[in-house]
Order: sequence, then C-alpha cells, then structure tokens
Amino acid sequence: MKQNIFPVEKVTQVLTNPENYRLLERIPENLDEARGLIGTDIVGDEVEIIILDLETTGLDAAIDEIIEIGLVKALYSVSKKQITHVAQVGNYYEQPRSPITEEITHHTGITNEMVAGHKFDTSALMQWFDNDPIVIAHNAKFDRPFFEARFNLPEMKKLRWACSIADMQWLDFGFESQKLEYLLFKIGYFYNPHRALIDCLATLVLLCSIDGAFSRLLRNAAARQYTLRAIKAPYEVKDELSANNYKWNPESHLGKHWAKTVYEDEYDEALSHLRSLYTYNVDKIAVETTTSRERYK
Repeated sequence: MKQNIFPVEKVTQVLTNPENYRLLERIPENLDEARGLIGTDIVGDEVEIIILDLETTGLDAAIDEIIEIGLVKALYSVSKKQITHVAQVGNYYEQPRSPITEEITHHTGITNEMVAGHKFDTSALMQWFDNDPIVIAHNAKFDRPFFEARFNLPEMKKLRWACSIADMQWLDFGFESQKLEYLLFKIGYFYNPHRALIDCLATLVLLCSIDGAFSRLLRNAAARQYTLRAIKAPYEVKDELSANNYKWNPESHLGKHWAKTVYEDEYDEALSHLRSLYTYNVDKIAVETTTSRERYK
C-alpha cells in the first residue's frame, strides 16, 4: 500500500496553483504537542474537563469489553470561552477475557500482544475524575455504557457527560457529517483514527479550532433535556411527527411510540405542538427530564 505522505515533488505546482491543492496538518499526538497548539494562559475561572475515548472488542456493552482507554484533562475558561491549559494525557490497556479478533485489530490496530498482561488500575483511573469534571466523548451513547459496565462504582455513575455529537448540531456550523475524521479533515487536520488517546486529542483540536464550539457543547450539556414520548399518538399524525424529528421507538417498556429530545428553551413549544396533535389519549404523552448526570446511559 502506498504511504500517504506529502508530495514534496509537487511543491512548485502547489505554489503556482494553490487553489488546486489542500494542505492538511497532523494533529498533536502527545501532551507537549497539544500544549504547543493550545497554549497555556490560565485566568482563574476554569472548569475541568476530561475528554474520553474507548476502544472495545465489539459494540455491545453487555458482552464486549474495553481494551483501551484514552483520556485528556484540560481546563476551560468560562470568561474566555476557550481551553486555557492541557493538564494531562493518558492511555491505558486491558487484556480482555477472549482474544481480540482480526476484525478489531484491523479496525483499531490493537493486537493481542499489545494488551497481554495489562489490566486497568481502577484506583489510578478514578483519580482522573476526583474534581467532578465534565466528561466529553465523541458519541457518549457508546462510551458511557461501556465505561460504567467496566467501572461499576456509584461515583462513576454520577459523572457529568457531554457528547460532541448529540450536544453540538454540527449542521449549524456548516458541516454535513458528524464523523470525527471528516470534521478534522474539513478544518485542515488529519490523524490516524480508532486509537483512544489520538481520538481524544482529535476531539480537543476540533473543539478548540471552531469558534463557539466548546461554549455550545458545555452550554447544552449543562441544560436540562426533555424527552417527549408520544404514546398511542393518532395514526394519521405519524408523518408530522416524523417531520418534526420524532423517532419511532419500537422497543420500550412504555410500548411502541414516537419520541424526541429537546432542550429547555424548546420544551414549551414542543410540548404544546405535540398536545395539539392529539384528539384523544392526550394523557398518554409522557415526559422525561434528564441532566448531564443521567444522559447517554
């Protein structure tokens, strides 16, 4: 396979017709490089964030296992609305009960030899979360269930989680996809994905590079969310529910129904609209309220 490196022999052509080319920069891959890119300018009103990513043996948190954890600890200034310091990075392995499959090795680059004999130090890992940080994951609905299944401790189930997919609405920033590799490419960076620490650093670079991204993520994470459940909604309104971003939920303890989640500032209007669609059974509308401590389980 041909190695994808910068074509030095084309420098003259690039200088002559720069509009025909695009330059991509590799993201930082360690603590010193991250600090070099982000800088350090602590102002005193910072909150602590942890960016977390996992590599696993599969997609089901009930049966599959974490084999790699990546973590980046940083400080976010509320007044400056930006990261002012990258404090720490970490990367940890654990040998799973069953051998890593060739498919997972192909996907992640993690081999059985790399994890052999390794076990997560629960006490050391828990120290990352001593200060009740905001935990950011790019697809928290995947990472949180795995993390809590492996570290089944009361304090780990009360962490505040934010999702750099669900809490962002990347379309509002002009992006057509929420895939991490695509987002980095669009802002001029490249990296080798599907390694835990590298994905954490990629998420950090992404959020630091786009004006307003970090502040929106943390604002949405701090807000209450309301899940509206349209139970026994009239059949004839299904198209309108779909058009208003309700998703069909065929498997639930509440029975089959339509549902969507909104933030606090959208709640009153959304509830009023949903009630207007019911000619009967309006009492079947259910509402669930969640904070960042309950979401993405």
